[in-house]
Amino acid sequence: MAKKELKKFLVENKFTVSSDLINDYTTNLKDYLQKINVAISKNESEEHLKGILKDFLKDNFYNETKYSINTSNFVDAAISKDNKLQVLIEIKKPSNTLEMITEANFNKKALWEIVLYYIEATRYIKDGKVKRNPDSEIKNLVITDCKKFFVFDSQKVESIVKGELEKFWEKKETSQLISKNKDIFYDKAKDFFEKQENTSKLDYVYFDIEELAKTKTGITSSYKMLSKQILLKDNASKITASPLNAAFYQELLYILGLKEVKEGGKTLIKINFDVKNTFAVQVYNYLKEDKSIFDENEVIDKTFSAIIVWTNRLLFIKLFEGQLLAINGEKPEYRILDNEKIQSENDLQNLFFQILGTKDRKAGEFFDKFKYIPYLNSSLFENYDVEKNDVMIRDIDNSEVVVKPNSKTKKTGKLKLIEYVIDFLNSYNFSSVSVEESETSSGKEIIDAAVLGLIFEKINGYKDGSYYTPSNITEYICKETIESAIIQKVNEFYKQDLKTFDDLILFSSDISKKKQINEIINSLKICDPAVGSGHFLVSALNRIIAIKSELGVLFYHNENRLLTDCDIRVVNDVLTITDGNGEQFAYNRASMGSFKVQKTIFCEKRLIIENCLFGVDINDKAVSICQLRLWIELLKNAYYENNVMETLPNIDINIKCGNSLVHKLPVEVGKKLSSKSDKDLKKYIAEYKQRVNSYKHESNKANKEQIKFAINRMKGILHQSSVQNSMDFIEDQIDYDELKLMKTGFEWAIEFPEVLADDGTFLGFDCVIGNPPYGIKFTSAEKKYLSKNFQSVPDYESADYFIYVASDLLKQAGLLGFIVPNTFLANHFATSFRESMLKTFKYFNMDDLSNWNVFESASVRNVIIMFSKTLIKTGKFTSLVSENGHMVRAKQVNIDSSMLKSRVDNWLNLILIDNERQQIIDKIKKGSKPLIEYCSISQGLIPYDKYRGHSEETIKNKIWNADHQKDSTFKKELQGKDVSRYHLEWNGKDWLSYGSWLAAPRRKEFFTEERILIREITNPRILATITDEEYYNTPSIINCIEFEVSPFYLLGLINSKLFTFYHLTTSPKANKGLFPKILVSDIKKLPVKVVDEYVVRLAQLVKEQLDNYSCEKDELIDNMVYDLYGLTKEEISCIESMIKPME
Repeated sequence: MAKKELKKFLVENKFTVSSDLINDYTTNLKDYLQKINVAISKNESEEHLKGILKDFLKDNFYNETKYSINTSNFVDAAISKDNKLQVLIEIKKPSNTLEMITEANFNKKALWEIVLYYIEATRYIKDGKVKRNPDSEIKNLVITDCKKFFVFDSQKVESIVKGELEKFWEKKETSQLISKNKDIFYDKAKDFFEKQENTSKLDYVYFDIEELAKTKTGITSSYKMLSKQILLKDNASKITASPLNAAFYQELLYILGLKEVKEGGKTLIKINFDVKNTFAVQVYNYLKEDKSIFDENEVIDKTFSAIIVWTNRLLFIKLFEGQLLAINGEKPEYRILDNEKIQSENDLQNLFFQILGTKDRKAGEFFDKFKYIPYLNSSLFENYDVEKNDVMIRDIDNSEVVVKPNSKTKKTGKLKLIEYVIDFLNSYNFSSVSVEESETSSGKEIIDAAVLGLIFEKINGYKDGSYYTPSNITEYICKETIESAIIQKVNEFYKQDLKTFDDLILFSSDISKKKQINEIINSLKICDPAVGSGHFLVSALNRIIAIKSELGVLFYHNENRLLTDCDIRVVNDVLTITDGNGEQFAYNRASMGSFKVQKTIFCEKRLIIENCLFGVDINDKAVSICQLRLWIELLKNAYYENNVMETLPNIDINIKCGNSLVHKLPVEVGKKLSSKSDKDLKKYIAEYKQRVNSYKHESNKANKEQIKFAINRMKGILHQSSVQNSMDFIEDQIDYDELKLMKTGFEWAIEFPEVLADDGTFLGFDCVIGNPPYGIKFTSAEKKYLSKNFQSVPDYESADYFIYVASDLLKQAGLLGFIVPNTFLANHFATSFRESMLKTFKYFNMDDLSNWNVFESASVRNVIIMFSKTLIKTGKFTSLVSENGHMVRAKQVNIDSSMLKSRVDNWLNLILIDNERQQIIDKIKKGSKPLIEYCSISQGLIPYDKYRGHSEETIKNKIWNADHQKDSTFKKELQGKDVSRYHLEWNGKDWLSYGSWLAAPRRKEFFTEERILIREITNPRILATITDEEYYNTPSIINCIEFEVSPFYLLGLINSKLFTFYHLTTSPKANKGLFPKILVSDIKKLPVKVVDEYVVRLAQLVKEQLDNYSCEKDELIDNMVYDLYGLTKEEISCIESMIKPME
């Protein structure tokens, strides 16, 4: 048996529990144990004990109607959710030591019984074969004597019973053995578990609930182990791993003077003028009245700039304060935001710049209050442009603000602004590290760095809305890309052919290679070209450290000794460190061992942030937030040496502001910067690198400014040297708007010296990761630039351009890891884009998220792509779904470039079409011609369009629509729902004025001649009929006229199961969302086979069907079409299995 330590298990399956719940549970647990002990003393029956346990579980965890705890067949207790089995529980009396398992001896009847019950609950026999029970979704199995609990994961149990035990059970149930008695199975199970190789696979978690009840931590642990989050794996918080604390967020917005509003499907943030004297309202008024700025947009942008800077500082200070208190104890001298220390806006100003932002502080009463607070070497505590030019925090008044109803401060009425914000922040416990409980012993809710990251993102997205990437997405992308990148770099260095991370672990076990592999990892270069709040870079940072630990190549700082005392891993996208006892690591200044661990992690993070992580964003506020988040990650492991806290390095230089899509200098891996003198170029590059390295470690602000000036001078020299030979060309070819655009561009070829060789050659990145922006509305100048510099992208989709940029930035064996809209996979107009991807990349891995609404506030469906220019391994196309907060692979197929090339029309259906279906499609297409060759096809008319001169009033009032015939121009209008298979029925109330005044009226013949009408929305069959009556329709119906072959014959084909099958397997929107569609482009490509004898017979049968519909004729038509295309019984069966019944 492989025991999982309780503490470590709970760290790996972390979730929060409120103190109120624990308080109630503590009382109930005490009562439960008393009842159990009384029952034991009276030697009550096992049934009696079962009742006590079931009541305890139901009252504390499973009291909602969707849960039930009952005896199921012979199982002592079973927990079900929505009538589906989730947990099996086998209960024994404490005195029944003969049958109850122990840690020393598992091979007892309790184990045999629950294994048998598991098999019976998950399987049944039908037609002599084993079938899976669809009503069973068992997550865990529990064996208990009501005090001692053994919890077994069902996946592990399944891996053990599948095979020998399952086959034996099948023989028992099908009377192939001498008896169907359970005892015969128990004998088999006993022999089976006597073998060490079988019992060693059975992982378990053990706890004694009576022992745990002796401490508060133990009580919380027992609560978690019996909760639905653990037993039912129902931990929904794992979807994001950083759930927003709504109460904190809403009151923070209130104090700042902001509010959320819904506009156009987006959640935006605006100034809340209803509450007076808040930060935003005061800044807004100050800029308008005192600074005389009259442009409304400028005032709002500058207001938000100031608010975001101050919010970032205040929240960072609270995290810093939380860390100081955790390290030094709850001593008042380590408190920073305290109303006794800070009583005015001037005090806050001095705190920012004269205390935290100054190394050599003044003396005086105010400054002495903070003599134990270390200097923070961070540009966060330097004046930002908005402060230099527009407004400082001292410019606002410390006026009274009405306290928000139900405030966390538990105060009412009015408070001074500074007092209110400090009281509010002090109502929570700020922790830079992720802790086990949601509340501290003081009852304060915890706000950790991950929660703040989400808040930063939301406030920064005030103008366009924010789309915070769920943590399991960032964790997954970073894990897959970074592990693969390390494998490629190790293969390149050692001339190996390692394929998997397990291969790398085995290879790294050689002690002689550990130092070198550590250096290889340190040489990683990872970039997010649309960095936003920095979520991906934080995930990458955590993943790299976890990888080092897992490979056994993490060394103590400046020692040749490996750090093996701790277990370091990523749990819910957070770096988690536990000691040998499974306890969460906590830095202790008095412990040398603790100091060394803390210093090592700090130095590792600093090394990785300085040398491996790079980010760019067009939004300067996002850049500041990303820098802040990386500082917070370092802050988590801040340490004291010689009684002085280690100074934070200048990591801001790797996160830069600029337009990643725009640049003057060419970006090409292996291309060297142009220069008249290679000698001069090398000299400039060497000085440039030296200056950047000096900046990262300089703590003197004056020296920092001098170094920054020198760096900018060096970049200017390199830039001028590279473009001067082509300047005449630029001036001739680029207009003023493009030149203006290029000033916002980002020069990848020179901005990061870490990816420049000594001779100026651009080396590229090992990984490009991120969640690039979708649906940006580009200006005409931007569109002109993009069209000139990139291959075509449908609808100027910004995310697709970032894929092009990533391909330019990546090394040959580098990895691209993006989450982007999945529209490029199947969009008819994106075919050339897919073809260009095939020319650029050799390795493709795609995880389709069509069945998962990743971003709550966005309607877009996504795909995770991992591409490389080198074929590093076999690629896969996977359908990912979310189950209980975990990403689960629903379906998966291997893919390669040749397959993608043959299916370039539609990559979204890669998983839908297996080899069998592909062969059927090829057979259907053979000898066929597209439908467009046999008729004219058009979507319906478009009545209104603002781009064709229609006013907003005309569009809003729909002046050409009516519920009666106003005049002779008004014609009967069909809706999509009026069309069904072989039937048309006008709704009797819709009329439309037809004429040249419509935006796109179409030819009149499409509405008056004999025509086939095809409904755009499918159900899931294609819905089509025929008419020669005069009706008009919009694009909800597609019209076919002017036939080269009998329209009745074509209608039979269109309505057949075969054509629905073809549509479902080839059309981009056939399986998309709530309303799957068939588009005009799909209809034009339907494969029509014309054989004269079939034309006559099928046309006649269709006419009869139109006159008098019957299911029998429908079947005859389908069979005739199958015969026409020469399909076998097996092929027909494949088609029929795919066609769902009509809804």
